[in-house]
Amino acid sequence: MIDKYLFKEVLVSDYKNACKMYKGSELLTSKWGLYFLYDYNDVLLYIGWARGFKSRVGSHITGSINTRHFKDEIYKVKLMSQDSFDSFRNEYKDCLDIEYYLIDKLNPKYNKQRPLKKFNK
Repeated sequence: MIDKYLFKEVLVSDYKNACKMYKGSELLTSKWGLYFLYDYNDVLLYIGWARGFKSRVGSHITGSINTRHFKDEIYKVKLMSQDSFDSFRNEYKDCLDIEYYLIDKLNPKYNKQRPLKKFNK
């Protein structure tokens, strides 16, 4: 459903190794959009929205924010930039808010918030 709209995939191990050389954030970007956290078996753990992938996704990987309890499960991160939102909405006409729409459709393991039904009409 989302793969053709993604622009980057980063393995957590690559990010952590790059951080040791003070270049971890270079694997990410300052673009904004949605990020998808996956475990080793490709199970979707979490969907989130960020104004800048560098700081937000980096915080999840290091467990310094609300993913603290499952940070060790995160194996890879996939990114969808704002550039692909219009294309996504053109294909999925019933989508008003992409983050809530995808949380509802993909049912990530750790997203506690569930969208309001008004987004799914």
